[in-house]
Amino acid sequence: MHILYCLSGEHQYELLDSVAAKFHEEPGVFKLLIVDSVMALFRVDFTGRGELADRQQKLAQMLSRLQKLSEEFNVAVFITNQVCDKGG
Repeated sequence: MHILYCLSGEHQYELLDSVAAKFHEEPGVFKLLIVDSVMALFRVDFTGRGELADRQQKLAQMLSRLQKLSEEFNVAVFITNQVCDKGG
């Protein structure tokens, strides 16, 4: 098991290059890639409605990259998302 920690949404995207390199170095070893709380860092990086389009674009790039990794290396990708409830 390998665990990578991200500092920002951009860092999260950049780490996918490291993941791809590791998958390439050890073909067939990895079967699952988990991205925990994919939106959390994007919410921090892009605050407010004025940055919604930029955030959505970066998220789309991230998801596209994950799909390519899944297809190229035959790896399942499991993505979680932060869930909030105001309660009441």
